[in-house]
Amino acid sequence: MLSQTSGITDYIENPRFIPDVIEHPKTQYSSVKILEKYYEYQSNRQAEFPPGDFYYSDLDYVLLAMIIEQVTGETYHAQLKTRIFYLLGMDNSYLEYYEEPRGDNLLSHAFFSTTDLITDVNTPFDWGVGGIVSTCEELNWFFRALLHGKLFSKESTLKLMLTEVNKGRGGMNYDYGFGIMKRPIHGLTFYGHGKAYDCAVFYCSEENISICLSLNQMNTHGKRDKFLKETVKLIL
Repeated sequence: MLSQTSGITDYIENPRFIPDVIEHPKTQYSSVKILEKYYEYQSNRQAEFPPGDFYYSDLDYVLLAMIIEQVTGETYHAQLKTRIFYLLGMDNSYLEYYEEPRGDNLLSHAFFSTTDLITDVNTPFDWGVGGIVSTCEELNWFFRALLHGKLFSKESTLKLMLTEVNKGRGGMNYDYGFGIMKRPIHGLTFYGHGKAYDCAVFYCSEENISICLSLNQMNTHGKRDKFLKETVKLIL
């Protein structure tokens, strides 16, 4: 599931899901509610393929977050705070809708076409998939700490995380490891991840370069790549 090779069908990509979220903006989601919708839409009836190929499924990370809660006996957001936010001094980072906001920064608005996902929609439907509120500065701290080995007690864990499970991602411009993207940009190797609001954070330890950006629009999905490449070019 970490490598997105499970073949489990996604729930957010179901054509009924996002319209349903927008139509019912006051619905409070949880892992149980997400799975209820998954079965209601009958997405459970057919896998994309047998495990082994690459297919990005948001449900993979929902299931992983549920496993975290079962193993630790604590909530997913409590584990985020203990293992990452508190450890790295990320005082403005939190899991939106599942805990009280932290910090004094105003939220940057994100849109699905013309729908404001901050003011008009209750957005905890991604839970273990995302939904973390943070700042560019703190995301930079996180990826630098991660790639310099400060979040794992064993070096082998980070090495495993960075291993390209699906090299080339079916011809796309990045390799995918265990929950992290590896991509070459202008001859340099960057590690990071992109998300649904066309946002991305990537870090190159070779040149100590961090890139953090967001287009704040779900309907532009994928256009951030041009901005990433142009930004690195300007820095070099």
